[in-house]
Amino acid sequence: MDAAFRISKFERTPRQLATLSWSRMARLVQEYFPALNKRCPVCGALKDEASSDPASTATLNVCAVCRSRLVQRITGYCPRCGKLYEVDAGPPMLCLDCRLSPPPWHNVYFYGPYNDLLKSLVLRFKFQAQLGLGRLLHDLLRLSLQAAEATSHDLIVPIPLHPRKLRDRGFNQSLELSRGISHDGFGNLRVNALSRIRNTPAQHTLPRAQRMQNLKGAFQADNALVHGRTVLLVDDILTTGATAHAAARTLLQAGAVSVDLLVLARA
Repeated sequence: MDAAFRISKFERTPRQLATLSWSRMARLVQEYFPALNKRCPVCGALKDEASSDPASTATLNVCAVCRSRLVQRITGYCPRCGKLYEVDAGPPMLCLDCRLSPPPWHNVYFYGPYNDLLKSLVLRFKFQAQLGLGRLLHDLLRLSLQAAEATSHDLIVPIPLHPRKLRDRGFNQSLELSRGISHDGFGNLRVNALSRIRNTPAQHTLPRAQRMQNLKGAFQADNALVHGRTVLLVDDILTTGATAHAAARTLLQAGAVSVDLLVLARA
């Protein structure tokens, strides 16, 4: 537990509270209001007892109904780009596109397809600022890495927002997701390793063909932090991959040894 949490709840000043991240603030509320932890953070229903298996989705901090709608996809996909095959059985296997022209990252880790409850959680977290969902989303990311037996990386780097967009939204969802993974021991969080130097239109507002061009020259990496390091790049969803392509290429050009990609969902 960090120093901010060790301070008594009666001794915390507004300035000390202001230094906490959104995800830590949510955990702080749960710590001092334990009754809230008896309710599912997704739907508000009473939760059942979770399994003791740390690698099981039964440990998700949700009720049984919501847990049944958060089925992890561990088969039937391409481990390089995350393409979902129509037949969801069978081990992960490279798709033809990745055999011929692979993306700049080496592995992609994700929890499941971008639909149903997982899609709703991502949208609520990102656009409705329901940051109390952060603990659950951290668990989904952790399970994604564990299922693929991912090793630790030197750096964990969130996809950055342009300062103007960060001011408008108030937080960077990729950064908040990265904090939990760093606490789980998968690498050292380096917020300044990658920055966004060009304020581009939101990717979802553009046709697929324009998305890659939209991000040309949008990122800049800190060579001193990145050179010779393995990087785990973190974002919320993977759709066309244009943002991840641009960010990964920038990191590799700055001297990163390799880049892996971690997202909650694959669209």
